[in-house]
Amino acid sequence: MEYFAEGQRRHPQMAWIAGRLDWSARQKVAVYYSEMPVPEGSGSSIECGEIELYQQGDPARGLPSCASCHGEDGAGVGQGNPPLAQQPAPYLEKQLKLWAEGERYGDPNNAMTRISRLLTENEMKGLANYSSALPDANAYPGPPEACLPARRPDPRNGA
Repeated sequence: MEYFAEGQRRHPQMAWIAGRLDWSARQKVAVYYSEMPVPEGSGSSIECGEIELYQQGDPARGLPSCASCHGEDGAGVGQGNPPLAQQPAPYLEKQLKLWAEGERYGDPNNAMTRISRLLTENEMKGLANYSSALPDANAYPGPPEACLPARRPDPRNGA
């Protein structure tokens, strides 16, 4: 929302909304949306080529792997490399197209602009479907009682 408020990302409705909210209100909106349930996957088939492209890239075309910045599991690696896992495929595909068209900003060194321009539309769609289908690595494995204890008790004294 910061990028929309600052004009670094362009979307008429989002710019209007973000521009009228102060920082605290934008944080509350972000928390609200982050806690919404993730929609089910699109059910689209995933081709081997997209898996290879995501995990290994295409060195012959100067295309790095998505995993190098977004992680093999799609959870994101470091600051500025957001998670892709469980994001809706149409959203991811649209963002790739916006990067390629020069309508999306805010990535370090314009890496996504350069990378997205090397992708075909079919590759964008396939990568979006693959990324969307990755399991959410940051999700909790279950209720606390379903999780293993943080450490095993000492067999000598139970402590």
